[in-house]
Amino acid sequence: MATYNMDQARRLAGDVIFMLNEKRHEHGPANHMMNTSQTPVLKAFIKRDIVT
Repeated sequence: MATYNMDQARRLAGDVIFMLNEKRHEHGPANHMMNTSQTPVLKAFIKRDIVT
């Protein structure tokens, strides 16, 4: 599944890969990543900030 909808990802995904500009920034269990993201770009994306 590919989605920009964080609520759907939390509800449906087991593992997730966060990619931006063709680069994998972070991957792991969905619940863990949504609550304890390690990279600044994923933290910003989860807060619904614009990331580039």
